[in-house]
Amino acid sequence: GRVTEQQKSDAVKVAKSVAAQVRSSDPDLASKAQTSHENPRFLNSFYKASRLHFIGTWKTRYQQIIDTLPPAPPLPPAKERLILHVDMDCFFCSVSCLGRKELEGMPVAV
Repeated sequence: GRVTEQQKSDAVKVAKSVAAQVRSSDPDLASKAQTSHENPRFLNSFYKASRLHFIGTWKTRYQQIIDTLPPAPPLPPAKERLILHVDMDCFFCSVSCLGRKELEGMPVAV
């Protein structure tokens, strides 16, 4: 089904909550914006608060979630190869949806 405005709003609230938790857990991220002159650890802090860091550490976060789940059932024998591309910044999906009103508000996989 279609993604409702309420679902979008809820997802944004969750994302903001996660960002606030991450920032509050590290004194360098919880403080005001700084420069390398004011804070010798500025680059480290900047990276920890960046989207690049968030994307680069996805495996650790998901592994922690997966470790809490029961074991998966066995997979059937593979007859063909499957390649899955996870587009973490949604670029390809965004480009694919341009000019296609029927996809607006829908979950999309390319």
